[in-house]
Amino acid sequence: MKIKSSFLLIIQFIALCSLYAKSHTKKPAPPPSKIKIPTLNQTLKTTGTKKIARSTKVVTINMPKCGTHLLLKCISLLGNPKLQSGYNNINHIRPNAMQWKRLNQINQFDPPMHYKGPLHVPTAGPIPKQFAAAFNSNYSLLWTHMTYTAEAEEFLNKKNSLANFFIIRDPRAMLVSMAHMVKDGWHGEHANVEDIIWDFIDGRQKHFIRWGVTVNIAYPLIWELGVTDFYKLYLPWMKAKNFYTVRFENLIGAKGGGSDEIQLQEINNIARHIGMNLSAEQITSIRNKLFGGSITFREGKIDGWKKHFTPEMITAYKETPGACQLLIDLGYEKDTNW
Repeated sequence: MKIKSSFLLIIQFIALCSLYAKSHTKKPAPPPSKIKIPTLNQTLKTTGTKKIARSTKVVTINMPKCGTHLLLKCISLLGNPKLQSGYNNINHIRPNAMQWKRLNQINQFDPPMHYKGPLHVPTAGPIPKQFAAAFNSNYSLLWTHMTYTAEAEEFLNKKNSLANFFIIRDPRAMLVSMAHMVKDGWHGEHANVEDIIWDFIDGRQKHFIRWGVTVNIAYPLIWELGVTDFYKLYLPWMKAKNFYTVRFENLIGAKGGGSDEIQLQEINNIARHIGMNLSAEQITSIRNKLFGGSITFREGKIDGWKKHFTPEMITAYKETPGACQLLIDLGYEKDTNW
C-alpha cells in the first residue's frame, strides 16, 4: 500500500510540474500581418534602423474657395471605408443662439474693431488647439484653411500623416468665388459682388462686409491683404513634406471647363499619394460622380472670373504689386498680356 501511494504521489507531482511548465512557457509570437496602406491600418516607414509609426490621418490644407469640397469628395470616393465616413473641419465652430447674438453685436463695428471670427486664421505662432485636437478624433480625413506656419508644418511632420494635400486655384477665380460666397449673410444681408472683388484685388479695404467672417473664416485676411499677399500666406505648403499639390483646374474636369483626361490623371495621382492603386474603371467611376453636389458649390467653372472682371478690374489687377507674377509663377499665365 505504501508503494502504491508513493507511486501515485510521484505521478501527481510529474503532472503538476508539466502544468506549471506549460503555463510559464512563452508562446511564440504569431507572424506579423502584412501592412497594406490602402486599408489605412497603421503603417511604418524606416529611417535608418528606426521605425516610425505613421498616422492613419489624411490631411488636406485648402486655400478658401479653391475646391476644398471637390478634393474631399474625391478622396471620399476612392473606396476606402474609413475615408467614406465623413470628414472633420479642424476650424469648425457652430455658434449657438447666445453666440449668434454676440456675433451680430460685434459685426456692427467698422474696421479695425471688426469681428475676425472665433478662429481667426493665424498667420504665425502656435497652432490652434483645434488643429491638434483633430488628430485625436475618429475621423480619418481632416481639412482646414490653415495658413502656412513653421509650427504647423513641424506639428504635421511629428504626426507623420498618411498623406497630406494642398489645393490651389487661379487667384482671379478664387477671389470671385469668395466674393460670391460672402455677398449674402445668413440673416438676409446682401452686398455688391463687384465692390467685394475690387477690395480683394489689392486690399484697398473700402467695402468691409460685416457678416463675411461668419460665412468664411478667412474673409478678413483677404480683405485686409489683397490677393497677392493672401496667396503668400499659403503657398509654402506646396513645398512642405509629404504634400501633394492638387490644382482645382486639373480636378474639375470637362464639366467645369477643364479636361477629362487631365482629371482622370489627377484622380489617379491623389489615390497614389495615399498609397492606393485604382483600376481605370474605378477612376472613371469616381470622375462620373465628382462634379457638383457640395454645400458650397456655385458653378465650378475654370474661367468664371472673366464674366466679372471688367477692363478696369483687369488693369487694377495688373497694377497690383506681385499679382501678375503670382499668376506666372503658378502657371496660370505666361506673361502679363492677358
